[in-house]
Amino acid sequence: MEERYQLIDYYIKDLTPDEQRGIYGDLRDLFTSFQREIINDVENDYKNIFASGLFKNNEQLEKYLKLIVNSFIKINERMIKNGRPPLFKNPNNLKESMDLRDKLIIFMPESRCNEIICCNSFKEYRPITYKIKS
Repeated sequence: MEERYQLIDYYIKDLTPDEQRGIYGDLRDLFTSFQREIINDVENDYKNIFASGLFKNNEQLEKYLKLIVNSFIKINERMIKNGRPPLFKNPNNLKESMDLRDKLIIFMPESRCNEIICCNSFKEYRPITYKIKS
């Protein structure tokens, strides 16, 4: 039976266990069905979210959305701190970022991960390093 991995395993490979757990935990904490509902309602101008009564006005909603954006930024900063490229190209694009987050934590066969990452095996893979430009 083929090993199963998550794409995030490739990106955080060789980091200290505490950093791996931290980054992985931050990714896991990002998802609630409520957050997904809000992000999917963006194309509807958040009409369903406002109709639910959970937010009284745009200011409340914007503060909540900013919390989610800040979570993506925090993960990017942690990756950079560890010499890895940021995961999220535009943390302000919540739909794109949440879709990537979902791809990063789903388990799949190693062969599929290798195909996506463009490598031969997890064992031989060496993560891309990232240096902050001065």
